[in-house]
Amino acid sequence: MIRVLSSLLVILMITGCGGLQTALDNLSRFESNDNSPRTPEEYLTEARGFSEQGRWSDAMSTVRQGLQDYPDNIEIYNLRDKIDIEWEQDRLLLENRLLLVETSSLLQAKALLEKLAEGSPNDPFLRSRIVFHEQALQNRMDDLMACGMHSEPPELRQARRCLLIADRIAPTAEIRDKLQVISRKIEALEQASVARREEREQATQARKDEQVEKRRSERVRKLISEAERESKQGALTNAMPLLEEALKQDPENVEVRQLINEVQLALENQATVLIKLGDRLYRDEQLGPAIAVWGAALKLDPARLEITDKLDRARRIFAKLESIRAGATESPDTIDWLENP
Repeated sequence: MIRVLSSLLVILMITGCGGLQTALDNLSRFESNDNSPRTPEEYLTEARGFSEQGRWSDAMSTVRQGLQDYPDNIEIYNLRDKIDIEWEQDRLLLENRLLLVETSSLLQAKALLEKLAEGSPNDPFLRSRIVFHEQALQNRMDDLMACGMHSEPPELRQARRCLLIADRIAPTAEIRDKLQVISRKIEALEQASVARREEREQATQARKDEQVEKRRSERVRKLISEAERESKQGALTNAMPLLEEALKQDPENVEVRQLINEVQLALENQATVLIKLGDRLYRDEQLGPAIAVWGAALKLDPARLEITDKLDRARRIFAKLESIRAGATESPDTIDWLENP
């Protein structure tokens, strides 16, 4: 407001009296905007914020002001009633909590006084203080029993505490019966809470398992795709490890098993062709090329023992030939060259 008045004074100094009416109009518009009533939504938002913070007096003051400005607004009326109920519940909880704190302190003080009295049994002052505390505790019995009557959450556990203290002051069958009823309700609530927590944990685990399964499925699909691409390019030895990894990820995958069989059969066929080629080279006394071809065949089909036997025999002969070439006394005629490959 001060800034606005300062601005108006500047206008007057610049424009003179001719700008006075304009300046007054501007001031009137500002005051009109500054004093305009708040909207119902603003009252509702502020009152809810106060109630969430436990500022019940501010919340009630806000809704009352809102009803003055909007006496027919149903939402503000409903919020006022809601705040009334919530404040009453909160007030009762706080009063009962204070009751428990004060009564527990009285019980502790009485127990300490009784300990003192054991050492000074004839001390009238101690006796009078004990009687005072006993009377004070008895005076709280009605409030403790009223607190123990609340048998619904969130007051349920507080009610049990009130009855437990009442049972320490003046135990009765009625108190014990009420304690049993409340304890069963609390136990049922705890069991229900555990069940809900387990359900949430199971649901969370199910979502995690679903995500893991999705990633695993995507990984298997990617491996299959890569294996198929390698197979189309003729790189069957590259395709097989990919399919084996896919089978490890998903042992029950029928598609992967079928692809493995197809690739394995193709590898065996290629190995058979190479074995025959190696045999022909061996018979043509081309020992080096035969060894190379059989080695390639062994890479394609490592489980075929016949390839290993051929390679072992060919390498022994190759070693003998190398020894002869190096000046050994053994003659090439001693080599069983035409031994069946």
